[in-house]
Amino acid sequence: MSLTKKLIWLGEEPLPPAEPRFLSYFQWRYKRFRPFTLPVRRLNMTSMARAETIEAMRQLVNSIPPYPRRVMAQYGVALLPVHDLWDDTHYMLGWGGGRGHDRKDGYDYIGGICVNDGHLAVVAETVRVRDRGWTRQENVDGIAWHELGHSFDRALAAWLGLDVEVFSLTPEFHEAWLEDTSVFVGSYRSQFSYYLQPDGAGESEAFAECFAVTQGKGGLASNSKDFLEHFPRCLAIARSFVDKA
Repeated sequence: MSLTKKLIWLGEEPLPPAEPRFLSYFQWRYKRFRPFTLPVRRLNMTSMARAETIEAMRQLVNSIPPYPRRVMAQYGVALLPVHDLWDDTHYMLGWGGGRGHDRKDGYDYIGGICVNDGHLAVVAETVRVRDRGWTRQENVDGIAWHELGHSFDRALAAWLGLDVEVFSLTPEFHEAWLEDTSVFVGSYRSQFSYYLQPDGAGESEAFAECFAVTQGKGGLASNSKDFLEHFPRCLAIARSFVDKA
């Protein structure tokens, strides 16, 4: 059985060093095994995702286009399906919420998150909806693509040897983002407010969502259509890397 059964690596799965026979029962080395900063043993043990969700995410990872997959595999990226984000993230990030969300809500209403400098993309199969309580997430694939888009953003900057942490902070993408968003007025600014956050957050979210849209499913289902119309320049840049040989 694979030691990382729930943690789905985009490249070759890192394996821990062999345990000394007298320590094998305690998994001493496996407990301390942290490839690319990820606590592999704990992540696998705490994830409560269903087998169907894990298998669906394996198939999604296998469908990643060759260039992005090669870039993320080199950087060291893994996707982790969980039942909800409380499974794995609270001990890594504390009790706050994700970017662009009310931190008082914690992770209840968040379907996915990208952590550890892009090395780990987490997607939840359930979220808490305010008028319905905990419920199955309807767009698991779209959320997974969006979070992997954040990982690709990080990995691409490292792959290209850029002097910025993420590709979305490059002048090229920033200018495209400015041109796409400068025309937003009224209801459009409200509709796309998540992608208009300051200090580079808006560019980051736009890049991740563009990556998701190139795969046919945005983090928000409606963005599969809306981004084609309202973020054409950002989408063209993301697609140029996705389609790269």
